[in-house]
Amino acid sequence: FSSGNFFLGEMEALDCATLESILKTDVEGATQVTSKEFFEEYFEKKPLVVHRENPDAFEKVMRVEHLEVAIDRVRKPENKFGELILFKNQRQQTDYRSAYEAYMDGCSVVINHLDKIFRPVLEFCRGLMTCMPHVYANMYLTPAGDQTVPPHSDDRDVFILQIWGRKHWRVYPSPVYCPYPDEQLGKGDREVPSKTLEDESQLVNDTLETGDVLYMPRGFVHQARTLAGSPSLHITIAIPTHDFTWGRVIQDAITAAAKLEALRPSIPLYTLQLKTDSDEFKTFSDTFAEKLQVALGKINAEYTQESFRQKIITHNKKQDENIKVFDMDEVTPLSIHSKVIKRPEIEFLICTDRREVPIGYLGVTFRKPPDMRASIKMPISYKAALLQLMSGKPLLIDEISAPDSFAKMCVTIVCARLGVIHVVQLDVRNTDVPPCVLPGMAHLLDGGSGGEKEGGRTPQNNGGNGNHHKSGKNKKGKKKGHR
Repeated sequence: FSSGNFFLGEMEALDCATLESILKTDVEGATQVTSKEFFEEYFEKKPLVVHRENPDAFEKVMRVEHLEVAIDRVRKPENKFGELILFKNQRQQTDYRSAYEAYMDGCSVVINHLDKIFRPVLEFCRGLMTCMPHVYANMYLTPAGDQTVPPHSDDRDVFILQIWGRKHWRVYPSPVYCPYPDEQLGKGDREVPSKTLEDESQLVNDTLETGDVLYMPRGFVHQARTLAGSPSLHITIAIPTHDFTWGRVIQDAITAAAKLEALRPSIPLYTLQLKTDSDEFKTFSDTFAEKLQVALGKINAEYTQESFRQKIITHNKKQDENIKVFDMDEVTPLSIHSKVIKRPEIEFLICTDRREVPIGYLGVTFRKPPDMRASIKMPISYKAALLQLMSGKPLLIDEISAPDSFAKMCVTIVCARLGVIHVVQLDVRNTDVPPCVLPGMAHLLDGGSGGEKEGGRTPQNNGGNGNHHKSGKNKKGKKKGHR
């Protein structure tokens, strides 16, 4: 690979089956783009929309009911790389007790490096790595009628896989050719030029349906919004091409060569005081030329290729190491086909007093005699759902009155993890699946403390494995750029 060009003469030796599956369309009469055509005509050049008319296209990669597993795993202390971030009104949020409560309140849920905590997504990435050195995955869950983040550009090429729902995308040209991380726009202090966002500049103005795909080259400005009444779950498959450029690969090779014994001594400490027409500067110039030849004698194509190979091995190894932690995790998640019921000993009180709770919300206090109690706040639009769950009758999650199927699961999970309800049956379609106790947050009414807040986890430094959007601070408290 190279920046801007793929060595197409080697295509015959590559296994591009997974890439071909992404590019495949089932729409009658639509143009079929092959992997060779993709690299020749689209890669790092222009966006591509693939309408599939196949809502089951990515069913084996991820489904809505897998969200519970992903959200719970990303919070576990043994997870070293995955990161959960919450957004509302296009701003990062950190004050929610859980991602489930946040989604109920209109937040988008982002999980960076989903590939490191969810095996099916990693396997899909591995399929692409037969014709690409390294790819990773981020996940975006967005409520209906919302936009997660403002218009921006990224330092990587991406494939958008529409897993669930619909999302409308607008893609614009790249103001910066093949940008590096510090040249991304719409993040930090680097604004997107207003001219870029003019309607006549749009390269894509299209809606992705479940199963559709959008390819965007590095640097192309974009924004996406869910439609009214339709939430969205998509996975961004990222190719960190900013780390694969000729400049970066040569830089890495030079960095490795800097450890040669001949290049370890310091340059003369008086170098800055030398006049360019002096004999001392000529000596410095001659020595520089000699040292440069030492470096160039080491940095040939084979050395550079091996340096790049070791970098890729390191990145891929991190994926394997983190995912192994979760391979033995056999938790069966809730789904809309699960049946639940309120625990009979639980009492509850709903408060809408504006002196107690903000406008648009209701306060709910649960009590388990004699002295266990817990309180939560939720949007008033969930009052009907709460009353259904508190009815004392077995209730199918799909029957809950909530905006969408994941919202139904969210209000159920919140109540279950407070110890208010329990699961009668995980899947009414399969009577062999036994009842369960949900993992994750402590059961408050059984004496737990309630778990940590979500949305502000600190990411690990992972080199070329960049996140789509990072949280505000690193471990030492230094501000990080909004990537």
